[in-house]
Amino acid sequence: MAELKNRVRSGLGEARMLVFGAQVLLGFQFRAAFEEGFEALPVWSQALLLCGLGLMLLAVGLLVAPTAYHRIVERGEDTEELRKFTSRVMLWALLPFAFALGLNLFVAGEQIVGRKWAVAAGFVVLAAGLFFWYLLEFYHRRARAGAAAPERGPNSIVAHVSAAPAPGIMSDGTQAGEAGVVEAGAPPGTGQGAARDLTQGSTRVEEEMTAGDLAAGVGVGGGAGRRGDEPRAGGENDPRERMDAKPDGRDGDGGRGGASISDRIDQVLTDARVLLPGAQALLGFQFIAVLTESFTQLPDGAKYVHLLSLLMMALTIILLMTPAAYHRIVEQGDETEHFHRFASRFVVAALVPLALGISGDVYVVVRKVTDSQLLSVVSALVSLAMFWELWFGLTLYRRTQRRFAD
Repeated sequence: MAELKNRVRSGLGEARMLVFGAQVLLGFQFRAAFEEGFEALPVWSQALLLCGLGLMLLAVGLLVAPTAYHRIVERGEDTEELRKFTSRVMLWALLPFAFALGLNLFVAGEQIVGRKWAVAAGFVVLAAGLFFWYLLEFYHRRARAGAAAPERGPNSIVAHVSAAPAPGIMSDGTQAGEAGVVEAGAPPGTGQGAARDLTQGSTRVEEEMTAGDLAAGVGVGGGAGRRGDEPRAGGENDPRERMDAKPDGRDGDGGRGGASISDRIDQVLTDARVLLPGAQALLGFQFIAVLTESFTQLPDGAKYVHLLSLLMMALTIILLMTPAAYHRIVEQGDETEHFHRFASRFVVAALVPLALGISGDVYVVVRKVTDSQLLSVVSALVSLAMFWELWFGLTLYRRTQRRFAD
């Protein structure tokens, strides 16, 4: 389990990551009221933009609260109460954020494809946010809690004997076998002799299990030589892996795999922290573009591409914010190898819609400047190919090379 200072640091870091991006979107929503196209919006669209602004204000207020709490209440100290406060605040802060995204997508979509399809676009973004930020986390939290429950078997006997009082002594100090002191459900004749036999028998079981573990190569540390895939404390399947575990069994030799789990989690969250504000700034630009007079003069095809880019950028933001929600809800701030793998997958997955969203707007801008369909398509495809080649082609090629070299 992570040290308290690491858990507090990661929680505050995640809150800062989210609040920076939320403030960027908040700035674009303030600006929307001063755009030329705002006056042309229907009354309900203007009202929905104001509702989205209010929701984003609530999200920013919640996300900044841990910083104020840390400075004013805890006076800079790392405490368990601060960690819990941060987790609770972040749990609720993402809810208005998801609704604000959905409302903004509806308003933008209504100017492009009409009210019916705009409702669908807004609902898709809202449902995606709720799924990735809440439903997925609560499902994994429940599943992992069930997997962590100890199964009944020989191990439970050892645990019972280890936690039991001394032979012949009940938990309340009464001698076993005295009149009226018999465990519920025990067979007739259970007394001090039977309790002694049970204790001796359980001790023999524990000795046989210990001998078997030593024969299989399991030492005191419980490291290499474990039999099969049986989940054991500190192992890969344990919900709270050891903080010094290395991926793929690598050690620090050769400069590979030497980082601790705390460092690797900090790095993957830093990756998300760097990508998220930029993606939210692009999303804000896309919202504002819909309200400009120049956008109304674009061909319908370019408007549709812009709406698809909006959806891709919203999906990028949702994927980049998912690790923070997962860390708070499922892991409770603990630093585990499972969370590192989960966060890494989502950061990489976010690069796919990010490339699509940027390339889509390359098409829109080139079409606006040149009014050439062919040049716009070529520019967008070249941009997409460049992104995917650098982000996936080159990296997968180097990964394959390294595997063959190993």
